[in-house]
Amino acid sequence: MARKGAGRSAKLSQDQVTERFRHDLGFAFNDINRLFRQHFQLRVAETGLSRPQWQMIGFLIRHEGMTQIELAREMELGRSAVGKTVDQLERAGFVERRPCPGDGRVWRLFLAPPARAVIPKILKQAKQLSEEALAPLSEKERATLRHLLEKLRDQLVSLG
Repeated sequence: MARKGAGRSAKLSQDQVTERFRHDLGFAFNDINRLFRQHFQLRVAETGLSRPQWQMIGFLIRHEGMTQIELAREMELGRSAVGKTVDQLERAGFVERRPCPGDGRVWRLFLAPPARAVIPKILKQAKQLSEEALAPLSEKERATLRHLLEKLRDQLVSLG
């Protein structure tokens, strides 16, 4: 015979809910990501680049020649938001649109010389922030963290 209320979870207090979210891995990753972006934005403010702009440059460093549609998918942004940011970067001389061989309707995105000049500053700030964030960890803990994060990323990629 089934117990009364079986299958339903007990009502949690606000403190219990808060504590569960505090220990949730997804929320921890989100918090770390948010804090990292905030600190990084302060450090690269001198470049005059906004967060979407330096994020876009970061994607193009790794995947130069991608289309705006591919970039929107990778950045998890709408096509119009990406188009607006590409327009801003193009006006500032950081990005060049080049026609796609074989399909004149499609434009591929490439970093222009001014973007390449600012990349070392961006990378230097990213490295410094990473070092400061990881300061409480020993070299062994850092290596373990990198290894575990790679395993998690690989697992999530495998899930499709």
